[in-house]
Amino acid sequence: MGHLVPPQCDVPLEVVKFNVDRTLPLYLDGDSMVTWWANIMATGKYPGLNHVVKGGLSIFHGPMAKKAKK
Repeated sequence: MGHLVPPQCDVPLEVVKFNVDRTLPLYLDGDSMVTWWANIMATGKYPGLNHVVKGGLSIFHGPMAKKAKK
C-alpha cells in the first residue's frame, strides 16, 4: 500500500506512536469501526497511517455469499 502514503510519512514510526497514544478515543466492543477511525482521523494525527486505513476500509466487503445447502 505504499502508493497510498505520501512520501514524507513514516508509517512504521506512526504505528509505534499510535500504539502508545493514550489520548486517542477508546474502541469499545460494538462500536462502528468506520466511525471510530473517522474520530481518529479527525485528530489530524498519523497522516500516513490514516491513508493506509482509508485504503483498507475502502475494500468492498459486500453481502456474504450464502452456503449451498446439501
